[in-house]
Amino acid sequence: MLFRTVLTRFGVIKLTGILTAFCVLLSLSFYLVFSFIAGEVRGIGIFLSLLIPSLVAPPVCIILLRLNRSLYQAQEELLRTQEGLERRVAERTEELDEKNERLRNEIQEKKQAEAALQRERALLQTVMNSAGNAHLAYLDRSLNYVLVNETLAAIYRRRPEEMIGKNPFALIPNAEGEAICSKVRDTGKAFEVHDFPFEFPNQPERGVTYWDWTLHAVKNPGDHVIGLVLSAYDSTERKRDKDRMEQLVLELQEALAKVKTLSGLLPICASCKKIRNDQGYWEQIETYISGHSEAEFTHGICPECMKKLYPELSEKK
Repeated sequence: MLFRTVLTRFGVIKLTGILTAFCVLLSLSFYLVFSFIAGEVRGIGIFLSLLIPSLVAPPVCIILLRLNRSLYQAQEELLRTQEGLERRVAERTEELDEKNERLRNEIQEKKQAEAALQRERALLQTVMNSAGNAHLAYLDRSLNYVLVNETLAAIYRRRPEEMIGKNPFALIPNAEGEAICSKVRDTGKAFEVHDFPFEFPNQPERGVTYWDWTLHAVKNPGDHVIGLVLSAYDSTERKRDKDRMEQLVLELQEALAKVKTLSGLLPICASCKKIRNDQGYWEQIETYISGHSEAEFTHGICPECMKKLYPELSEKK
């Protein structure tokens, strides 16, 4: 830490000057010390004051120069390391900036996709709610509601958003309906049924209701079923009208079976007025008509026949 501070603040050139000055000061200090001693010890002191600095200073300078060289090399290595570190930091910073930019773009794209999906979902919900008396829903593979229109949600006396994630067969158990949904999910084959009878356990006052409903599988590009589209119509009134009509037709047919009508050409005798039947026999006209219709005869005598057949009775009147 000390070397780094020195090298950073002074540099190698400044440090070399400092070391040279240190050597001069060291020699001078030896000279002064031993000159002081020379005043006491005369000849030997003078000799030592000249000899010792000349012996001590060169090795010290060599050591200092070597230290200076080491410091220079350390500075070069430190500079190279610093440059490499700065380069790596710059590269890493640039890489992080690119990643951050990509991340920002991805977040923005995700937000846009979510907004578009929300708009499409709202549009689809509006279309489904506008389907009148059609009960529409989209279920996932677990047979849970993903989308439900208002008409279908009203059966459960809830709002469409309250139905999301709910399983219809957990709300209103129906083993047959659940089996049909599971089969369509597992096979991918559509199903359609008319006047399917159903009773609401939570609405017993409705009695037996009837439904036309279809199920279609929704598949991904890999042809795997990912959900089901349910479309159901309440056909109760139509079914009851149909049953009433069939009953009326049956009653009418029974009534018509009791009605006998005469039509076509009837062979009748010009004299006795008998009619020839299908077997070729001649029958009295009243007998023939009674046998081929609901008519019944009562017998009387007209005035002309009365005069002809019973003149005496006719004259009295």
